[in-house]
Amino acid sequence: MKNKITFLSVLLMLGLFTSASAQPSSGTAPYGAPVPAPAPVPAPAPVPAPAPAPHGVPGPGAAPYGAPGYGALPVKRYGAFYRIAYNAAKGLAQSAWDNIGQDCTKTSLFVQMVGDGVDDAVNDIGTKYRGRSAEQFGHGFIDGLMEVLDRVVDSCVNECQMLGQASGEWSAKMFCRVAWAIGHAPTFTVKLVNIRGSICGGAYRLGCESNFVGTTTKMCPNYTHEPSFNSFYRAAENGCCSYNPY
Repeated sequence: MKNKITFLSVLLMLGLFTSASAQPSSGTAPYGAPVPAPAPVPAPAPVPAPAPAPHGVPGPGAAPYGAPGYGALPVKRYGAFYRIAYNAAKGLAQSAWDNIGQDCTKTSLFVQMVGDGVDDAVNDIGTKYRGRSAEQFGHGFIDGLMEVLDRVVDSCVNECQMLGQASGEWSAKMFCRVAWAIGHAPTFTVKLVNIRGSICGGAYRLGCESNFVGTTTKMCPNYTHEPSFNSFYRAAENGCCSYNPY
């Protein structure tokens, strides 16, 4: 009898525990009831666009003056001081190019001159010459120099490459004529001096070597696989496409 009473007491306690566990917690919908939709989240307020930078002052996010990426973002800097410096710098750069004879073999020298002028402005603006007007003036000076530089370099690269292509074509035709006469690829016996490291020279060699190979491949392909073929035209081996303006 005692065991039976104990057993009934245990069942009663388990029933109370189960009932308490099944009650919904505070803030929870009753079992089977629809769950209310969450309150809508308000949209974030729009971020106002930054005010435009004054003339001659780099806008927000622009690269520091003279740093890599400078000028990549549009900057309103076309005020009076910008135009004064821009016109003066264009005149200086053009005069420098005129005084070295507009000689494309001296393009590298001209690039060095203009690069030094850009460095002068970058180093002095903000240190030796300060303020918004100085910033505006520096931008104009650099842009004036770079406009002439870009134009000169593009023109000379095209000119030097064109002349190299002419040399490559004419040399290739001579190579094929000699090969036909002697029955094998000729040797370039007079080694030329090849001067490396110049803008015009690189464009000249590229045009000459590519056109030499293209022309001989079409005109006398049977002689383009012999050992003397490469040394005949390659500038690196002092062949006919060597560049030496002196």
